[in-house]
Amino acid sequence: MVYWLVDPVNNVELEFDVMNSIRLISLTELKKYTSQEDNTAKVIYSNPQPMTVSVQGIFHATTASFTEYMRKLLYFDKCGEELLLIDGHNQQVYLGYLESPSFGKSDESNLTLPFSFSFVAKGQSVGIMAEAEDVNGLGDGIADGVVTSDANAFSDYCIVCNAITEGGNIINTQSKWLMPITTYRVYARAKDSAQVANDLTLQIWNYGDSTEVGSATKTLTSGYKWYSMDTILSTGDALDSLGVRVFKTSATANNVSIDLIACVSTGYSGTTASEIEVGASSGYVTNGNDHDHVGGDGAQINHTGLSNIGTNTHAQIDTHIAAGDSVVGEVTITAGSTSVVATHSLGTVPSYVAKTPLDEYGIDSYINTLTTTQLTINIQSPQPSNAVFKWEAKK
Repeated sequence: MVYWLVDPVNNVELEFDVMNSIRLISLTELKKYTSQEDNTAKVIYSNPQPMTVSVQGIFHATTASFTEYMRKLLYFDKCGEELLLIDGHNQQVYLGYLESPSFGKSDESNLTLPFSFSFVAKGQSVGIMAEAEDVNGLGDGIADGVVTSDANAFSDYCIVCNAITEGGNIINTQSKWLMPITTYRVYARAKDSAQVANDLTLQIWNYGDSTEVGSATKTLTSGYKWYSMDTILSTGDALDSLGVRVFKTSATANNVSIDLIACVSTGYSGTTASEIEVGASSGYVTNGNDHDHVGGDGAQINHTGLSNIGTNTHAQIDTHIAAGDSVVGEVTITAGSTSVVATHSLGTVPSYVAKTPLDEYGIDSYINTLTTTQLTINIQSPQPSNAVFKWEAKK
């Protein structure tokens, strides 16, 4: 097992076979609190900071290779945020970017070149990886390929797959690898002698409920390259046994070679599966989906479901607002009659009313019977012709 820096987008790789130290710093802060639900002590992540890996090691190489090592390490310092730091000894992998590479004085007699750098991880959990000899023969839906010597593989071995579902599988349980509920990326270093379309499947499988978390198929090249797929781990996958599976898609006779598989988080939600302490089934808040005051799934809140809303409906309130502070109208007392009822939209008994007769037949007139919707205009005695009035009512 050795150590690697990899740019999986451009397939640039750098091996170093001695790592003097690897140290995690600024992983996150832990916060203790007392649960209001059961009054027990709890610990959660608080204010997560970028996880940084501090690395010191040695390159072993010929004198002619020193410049090549230095050139590649400086390349990694400039090439973006999707680098993999692979710790083959501990079967761990980190996704992130390189910072502050430096070199010590080379020892040409022993052919060594000391170096150091910091690696800032993209997610907040340490990824897992395994090479061909570590993932073959695990069963559980993945058939055995043939572990074969291959000088171009990372540790000189690969799994050769020439039948459907042959491949490799990292099976983990939450007690072994506590996976935060967030986004993940599966990587595979693989090749295909015949380059058959979509003949490699990358997948995360939930063994707890026999469902697929996510998958993708890839068409490989004839030489080793890196392939990846992204997926999301949800609350339904929390605490279940999960498998990171890479296998041959079809039953064609072409040889697919799998060198290494890995899985890393690409984000951080601040909550791991074992830390969802308040109603995971209700969106992390106890009975949270009932908060629409009716009991649905977060639907728009109905006016009638609120408290202290008074007696008027929204329609009545809208009518009242649209009416403004005053309304006007025109009515006619027909010949031979002595009154007419006018309808207003104030929604309350007017505090002020006025009328204006438009002809001589309405001069001797008055208003009475005020209600929240009506008023009555009267004349003293019947007239031979219609009496027309303009009126106004104010709140």
